[in-house]
Amino acid sequence: MPVTRKKSLNINYELLAPDINYLVYAYLIDAGFEHAAYNLRSEARLDTTSDKKSHIQRHLLVQLLAKALLYVEVESHYREDGKTVQCTAPFSLLKKHVCSTSPRRTVDLVPMSVNPTPTPDASDSTRDPLKRKGPGRGGSVGGKRGRPSKVQVVGDEDADMEDAQSVPQTPLVPPRETNLIPHELTNGRAAKRFKESNLRPAELIGTHENEVYICAWNPSFPALLATGSRDASVCIWDAGTSQESGKPYETLTDPLANADITCLDWNPEGSLLATGSMDMYLRVWEKSGNMHIHSNLETGGSIPAHNQGPIYSVRFSPSGRLLAACLLDGTVTVWDVKEKRPKIHLKSHRTTCLDVDWRDEFMVATCGSDGQIVLSSLDPSASNLGWRGHQAEINQLRFNGARDMLASCSDDHTTKIWEIPPLLASSTVQELESDTTRLLVCTLNGHQGRVTRVMWSTLDMETVATCSFDSTARLWNAKTGECLRTIEGHTRSCFTACFSPDGYFFASAGGDGSVFVTSVKTGERVAEWKDEDSNVVFDIRCRLVDGKLSLAICVGRQVRLMRVT
Repeated sequence: MPVTRKKSLNINYELLAPDINYLVYAYLIDAGFEHAAYNLRSEARLDTTSDKKSHIQRHLLVQLLAKALLYVEVESHYREDGKTVQCTAPFSLLKKHVCSTSPRRTVDLVPMSVNPTPTPDASDSTRDPLKRKGPGRGGSVGGKRGRPSKVQVVGDEDADMEDAQSVPQTPLVPPRETNLIPHELTNGRAAKRFKESNLRPAELIGTHENEVYICAWNPSFPALLATGSRDASVCIWDAGTSQESGKPYETLTDPLANADITCLDWNPEGSLLATGSMDMYLRVWEKSGNMHIHSNLETGGSIPAHNQGPIYSVRFSPSGRLLAACLLDGTVTVWDVKEKRPKIHLKSHRTTCLDVDWRDEFMVATCGSDGQIVLSSLDPSASNLGWRGHQAEINQLRFNGARDMLASCSDDHTTKIWEIPPLLASSTVQELESDTTRLLVCTLNGHQGRVTRVMWSTLDMETVATCSFDSTARLWNAKTGECLRTIEGHTRSCFTACFSPDGYFFASAGGDGSVFVTSVKTGERVAEWKDEDSNVVFDIRCRLVDGKLSLAICVGRQVRLMRVT
């Protein structure tokens, strides 16, 4: 596209194709359309533009479109006599505006420098902050991992728009399903308000240059916290010294890194950290900051055909000897960590593979955007079992502690519990393939939006928790399907949640910047925190040291520590 430059009223502006492409790319990432974003990034060659390292303010495209609607309003209603037509017809990005046919009245045009005083009807509830799904995928982002997880975009209460009160109260067209107004208005239930006695400070540990999508405590060195960001950086923080200095314990740098960190996982000993990225490279780092595995280097400097696309989830085996990574192209690559080489490539899904978990050292379970769940053996001669688990994308799956039950959550608003037989002999696979419904223990129904994460309690083998785009989290009995508790109060999508290591507490966080800690036994909210700027909380992780519970919080570009007990 040629460069378009305009000069009018001494104001110069230009429209450049790379700028527009990058704005659309940032919007797709924020909205959770990672597959479409990847295709645009590849076809538009965004990695070669000068903007690839630039910080694009979150929801910038939506803000610009909102300002465009303001201009359309002025253009439609301004009259040469200095008055403006006041009509009640809504404005739309896609439809030509037609003023209402009801009797019109004119009012004096208020000078643009004057900021009208908000009326009671122009409350903050009409200016809902934007939200991102999240990290997601296992320790991954977007939620779907958290994947860094899928993202929803609906508005921005932090937008630098002094005239926001003039924006027509017609919702912008959101991707898929969104909450355009606070949760308490959409479902008729009043949200639980913050209790001053429960409020906790969240001390700043450090910051990234861009949004922090994911975090994970080191299992053997509890003071160390790993974080991954949209700025392609991975940092290891010391919760004590970093808090005082604001500097990371280690910054893991790779000259080839140029895209979002989507997932990370520590090995059981806490000596290695695996990370996946939108740049298609798997990296394994030593705690000291040295590179242990780089998929591009270990495969001869080129990306093999079966590894085309971003990595959405990485997970060490129970022993830490093996590492599984699932990718956009539907494959799972299992690496031998000691030998630093791929051990086996599993073609598990027709479309994107979104998450992976280990049954044991010899079998992995995967889920994908094709709605399938696949149990794959690392023995090429063994039989694998796959079945249609949900009616939409499966965002995450997790085995319980006994490894005999598997929970999966999906965009179809449900979570399902599956009973996995101890051995998958050929005869067993053939028998189950004829009727995989026999694996289903129960379906957890109740959420009104996409279920982004599922996790098992460490206290027992029967309690499972979920969080959803319907702004709630829930605790369930995995054997009966009964909903034990509903965690309400978030006014935006609930992107992330976790149990405390002892299983006594459950923490949830949302796109409105709120964090709640709830007693699993009583349902009482024992602690809470709210970001002053209502930045999105992308990920939280609990740790328990000397009987003291604390919570790592990834909020906006910041990494914070909330001490609960």
